[in-house]
Amino acid sequence: MIGNHKLAIQQGCFTWTNVSDIEAHIRGHEAQTNQQFLIKYELDVRERPRVIKELALMGISAIQLMPSVESVCKKALEDIIGLQPIESPKPR
Repeated sequence: MIGNHKLAIQQGCFTWTNVSDIEAHIRGHEAQTNQQFLIKYELDVRERPRVIKELALMGISAIQLMPSVESVCKKALEDIIGLQPIESPKPR
């Protein structure tokens, strides 16, 4: 982690293995033990505002997820105007 400020901000942790296909290895272990270790979540882009708000409640912001000048600016903008879904104007 020395010299990698983004990793420090993300509070990242990495492990090392000599298994060439770690996902297949874990899936095989799941089948043997009848337990689930890997779960894949796919979120609809329309859920973004709600997810960002929930992450904020946990103290997680775009700055921790992807530290950059852009994420700092996005966070500042969201703090100022609030994160609201953009909808088409309703006809009058």
